[in-house]
Amino acid sequence: MERKKHEVIIDSLLASIDEKRSDLDETVIDDLEVLLDIAKEQNNDYLCGYAYYYLAEAYYFHDRGFNDIRRFLLEGIQYQDLSGNHTLVARSYNLLATIVSLGDNMMLAMDNYMTALRYCDEDDHTTNIYGIILTNISRVYLKLNDANTAMDYLKKAIPYIENYRKDAMYERNLSTCYIIMANIYLSSNNDLHGAQKCIRHLREVLGTEKCSMYLEHDICFLALEIKMLHAQNDISNYREKIDILLRCIRDTEVIIDEIEDIYEICKMLLDFDELDACSEVGRIISPIVKTVRILNMRLQFMSLQIDYLRKKGDTKEANRICGYYFDISQEKQKSDAIEYLFAVNVRKSMEEMKKKQADMKQENERLSQQAEYDELTGLPNRYSLGQMSDKLFDRANKEHRSLAVEIFDIDCFKQFNDTFGHQAGDKCLKMVSETVRSFCKSHEHIYAARYGGDEFVLMYLGRNDLEVQELAEDLRKRISELHIANPNATEAPIISISQGIRNSVPQRGNRLWDYMYTADNALYQIKQERRGGIMILHNVYMDESSLADAQVN
Repeated sequence: MERKKHEVIIDSLLASIDEKRSDLDETVIDDLEVLLDIAKEQNNDYLCGYAYYYLAEAYYFHDRGFNDIRRFLLEGIQYQDLSGNHTLVARSYNLLATIVSLGDNMMLAMDNYMTALRYCDEDDHTTNIYGIILTNISRVYLKLNDANTAMDYLKKAIPYIENYRKDAMYERNLSTCYIIMANIYLSSNNDLHGAQKCIRHLREVLGTEKCSMYLEHDICFLALEIKMLHAQNDISNYREKIDILLRCIRDTEVIIDEIEDIYEICKMLLDFDELDACSEVGRIISPIVKTVRILNMRLQFMSLQIDYLRKKGDTKEANRICGYYFDISQEKQKSDAIEYLFAVNVRKSMEEMKKKQADMKQENERLSQQAEYDELTGLPNRYSLGQMSDKLFDRANKEHRSLAVEIFDIDCFKQFNDTFGHQAGDKCLKMVSETVRSFCKSHEHIYAARYGGDEFVLMYLGRNDLEVQELAEDLRKRISELHIANPNATEAPIISISQGIRNSVPQRGNRLWDYMYTADNALYQIKQERRGGIMILHNVYMDESSLADAQVN
């Protein structure tokens, strides 16, 4: 009898949670806390995992503090794994990645998104999480100014979201996809027809009446309409839509997930020289931004404020804000280090948990069947890199041998693509990859993979610094001797590479991401000093002592 009573309460709570989630009702937190207490009392791993994830989601939407969000996600992942609820594991990693991307750490965000994808079955249409993750990855590529890749991910994501109507946020998720896609059409190719086609299709899928009710208060959709009217030079309707947008922002209780959208709206208004409207939005959002814990968001709005003041001719006030901008930038550097450390701890915690759980064997077998090579270059891909790196780290630690991890990228590759187009860029990547492959064949115990874009990773086993330096110079020379012209890149008129390396004996528990963080910092440092250089570091963090200890060529 008691069990039946609990089941009725649980069913009632689940229905209430589903409804409140769709309305972004903050009282959903109360329901979830009750559900969690019941789940713990009954030792129900599935419900514990469910409650912890949606608590994290609610805390995220209502800016209740990132420490609690992380705690809920970590607790939840363990229960989700125990109950075999891989969909919620994927959602958890997706939310972790979203938090990191708001802080502008795209490398960590992509790692978490890729982890989330590994918990998804792309053939499973009983959930939309695969599509949601792909949509978020497209946002990352948009931030990196790669609109073509962003569009590819969106096109793949939409069917998963469009065909799954059970989600409490169905309208919100689907609208987000089509609005992003329409914006890409407008921004990349000034394709007004493509943008209009996106909106027509959205209306068809949602239904005209439902779509109108939802979109007339959606600030992202109103901003899109303003862009389209601006492109059409429809001044009267354009002005009317700006007034509606301002009214909606005034009347809306802004949640953290919308702050980045409002930033883009302010940026648009500034670009259109709508200074009064931009000032009005800034006045509304300013008190909220000041309380936001994500420093990158505050920096974005301060940057807009500086641009606004300069357009107004108030140089003195703009310079004053620049001083605050610098102070927060310094604070953000410390925050980034904490964020990275948390990400490392999450990964280590998950690694340990996976080893203890027998059901992960089946998942690992599924992953091992995935393609191991990058389609464009023929080099091993990031998945293969992860597999090989685990073996090399274990071997180097056991034999107490040095292991070097190098990240290199092609100098001024964006200018090359801009000058010759993406087909020529792909050809260049293939030539560089073939050189890397030939280089690896010429030396023992060197492993190479394409990490993404124009970034490549190499691993050298059992070499001291001098040997690694000589090998890195050999690779650099081979690529320079390809004599691929890049005439519009004054710093690198012939295609060259910059190389950041970490070389040391791995300690127990060290894995690829430990070394890659240092190598990436070394790469950044050498590119700041001069392109085409090499820097070797030995420590995890980029501090003054490690820089002094660095070998630079």
